[in-house]
Amino acid sequence: MSHERLPSLAPAMTCAQVTQRIARYLAGGLTADLASACEAHLWDCADCVAFFNTYQQTIHVLHTLRHQEWPAEMQARVRRFLERRI
Repeated sequence: MSHERLPSLAPAMTCAQVTQRIARYLAGGLTADLASACEAHLWDCADCVAFFNTYQQTIHVLHTLRHQEWPAEMQARVRRFLERRI
């Protein structure tokens, strides 16, 4: 079995378009075409893969913390970071 990637029929996406859709992609909220386009971009873009992995890890860490455990300043910093990236 070959591990070669098949050419995508989905339209090409830019880094900005992918990062804007990461949350919906992870939640399963994209159409099949948009999800395929994100995946095709992630296949070839190390920067977006790094962002994707960081985003996933951030979500995981935030889910492991109880709301009252993290200080208000940390909450504000996370919100500002996500607002800049999304």
